[in-house]
Amino acid sequence: MTGADAERRLRGLALHFGAFIVVIALLAVVDFAFFPERVYVIFPAVLWGAPLSLHTAYAMGLFDMFKRDR
Repeated sequence: MTGADAERRLRGLALHFGAFIVVIALLAVVDFAFFPERVYVIFPAVLWGAPLSLHTAYAMGLFDMFKRDR
Protein backbone atom coordinates (compact mmCIF):
# COMPACT_ATOMS: atom_id res chain seq x y z
CA MET A 1 0.00 0.00 0.00
CA THR A 2 1.43 3.36 -0.99
CA GLY A 3 1.46 6.44 1.21
CA ALA A 4 -1.18 8.19 -0.90
CA ASP A 5 -3.43 5.13 -0.75
CA ALA A 6 -3.05 4.93 3.02
CA GLU A 7 -3.94 8.61 3.39
CA ARG A 8 -7.01 8.17 1.18
CA ARG A 9 -8.16 5.18 3.23
CA LEU A 10 -7.66 7.00 6.53
CA ARG A 11 -9.46 10.10 5.24
CA GLY A 12 -12.43 7.92 4.21
CA LEU A 13 -12.43 6.21 7.59
CA ALA A 14 -12.33 9.56 9.41
CA LEU A 15 -15.34 10.78 7.42
CA HIS A 16 -17.22 7.54 8.08
CA PHE A 17 -16.44 7.67 11.80
CA GLY A 18 -17.37 11.35 12.04
CA ALA A 19 -20.72 10.71 10.38
CA PHE A 20 -21.28 7.77 12.73
CA ILE A 21 -20.64 9.89 15.84
CA VAL A 22 -22.86 12.77 14.68
CA VAL A 23 -25.79 10.59 13.60
CA ILE A 24 -25.70 8.33 16.66
CA ALA A 25 -25.50 11.39 18.95
CA LEU A 26 -28.55 12.92 17.26
CA LEU A 27 -30.41 9.64 17.44
CA ALA A 28 -29.54 9.35 21.12
CA VAL A 29 -30.96 12.81 21.83
CA VAL A 30 -34.18 11.97 19.98
CA ASP A 31 -34.36 8.56 21.62
CA PHE A 32 -33.97 9.87 25.16
CA ALA A 33 -36.35 12.78 24.52
CA PHE A 34 -39.20 10.70 23.10
CA PHE A 35 -38.59 7.22 24.52
CA PRO A 36 -36.93 7.66 27.94
CA GLU A 37 -38.12 4.26 29.16
CA ARG A 38 -36.32 2.34 26.39
CA VAL A 39 -32.96 2.70 24.70
CA TYR A 40 -33.51 2.19 20.98
CA VAL A 41 -30.36 3.97 19.82
CA ILE A 42 -28.30 0.85 20.50
CA PHE A 43 -29.76 -0.90 17.44
CA PRO A 44 -28.57 1.56 14.78
CA ALA A 45 -25.28 1.95 16.66
CA VAL A 46 -24.59 -1.79 16.50
CA LEU A 47 -25.91 -2.19 12.95
CA TRP A 48 -23.76 0.69 11.70
CA GLY A 49 -20.83 -0.21 13.93
CA ALA A 50 -20.33 -3.56 12.21
CA PRO A 51 -19.61 -2.05 8.76
CA LEU A 52 -17.57 0.66 10.46
CA SER A 53 -15.35 -2.01 12.01
CA LEU A 54 -14.88 -3.60 8.57
CA HIS A 55 -14.01 -0.17 7.16
CA THR A 56 -11.44 0.21 9.94
CA ALA A 57 -9.89 -3.15 9.05
CA TYR A 58 -9.77 -2.09 5.38
CA ALA A 59 -8.14 1.25 6.25
CA MET A 60 -5.53 -0.61 8.30
CA GLY A 61 -4.76 -2.81 5.30
CA LEU A 62 -5.92 -6.08 6.83
CA PHE A 63 -7.67 -7.12 3.62
CA ASP A 64 -4.63 -6.51 1.42
CA MET A 65 -3.57 -10.14 1.81
CA PHE A 66 -6.54 -11.14 -0.37
CA LYS A 67 -5.56 -8.77 -3.18
CA ARG A 68 -4.30 -10.41 -6.37
CA ASP A 69 -0.96 -9.33 -7.76
CA ARG A 70 -1.36 -7.80 -11.18
